[in-house]
Amino acid sequence: MAADTRSVRPWRGLSQRAEAKPSPDDVLIKATRCADVNQRGRRGRRSRVHEQLARERIAALLAQAQRWAGEGRLDWAHRCAGLARRIAMRYNQRLTPAQRRLVCRSCDRWLQPGATSRVRLSRRGWTVVTCLGCERQYRYPHRKPTERAAPAGAER
Repeated sequence: MAADTRSVRPWRGLSQRAEAKPSPDDVLIKATRCADVNQRGRRGRRSRVHEQLARERIAALLAQAQRWAGEGRLDWAHRCAGLARRIAMRYNQRLTPAQRRLVCRSCDRWLQPGATSRVRLSRRGWTVVTCLGCERQYRYPHRKPTERAAPAGAER
């Protein structure tokens, strides 16, 4: 039988360009796939270093999302918010209550009052935040004003 004349299918990670030299993106994809294969055998809890790094990356992504939302790049802000939630889920790290209010839990969108969310104050003492992407509502209690105690020597 003659030599196989079928076209050789390129490696899945390589782009469909004619040149044989892979781009830096292709090399990065290949490296991450190899790292994923090597970590499949690892069992048990992740180290504290990994968890701390995950918390730092989550905070950095949410800060970047806030900057981009301020510049009007809401699609990039949504991407950062989604990535931050994925990192939190992968490393089993809870978002802080302040961080939780910034990201929609059902569609992973950045919640910015007036642009991507609607904020209402109910008469019953709730702050109601509605995501404009998926219409999910979140209810948070109003913060009650703290009363300052009068100084010890000041009586009327």
